[in-house]
Amino acid sequence: MTTYTFSDDTISQIARLLQIAILSGTDIVDNLRSLQVIVDDAGKLSPDPQYLEQFDQNLNRMIAAIAAMSPPVDMEE
Repeated sequence: MTTYTFSDDTISQIARLLQIAILSGTDIVDNLRSLQVIVDDAGKLSPDPQYLEQFDQNLNRMIAAIAAMSPPVDMEE
């Protein structure tokens, strides 16, 4: 049996998924199921680069949608 460990990037991505689950009120299990990993050159599980690209695009769309719904903030008050 082969044993793998998470890379620091994978641990960071899991933290991001947890933050999104908390902010969006979604189940962390659903977010973790979306995580796609590859075995990197060091033999660790790292996020798949295509997965990260799609994740970042989705996150940016979500942030833009939230910003569009939010009223402007007056910084002078």
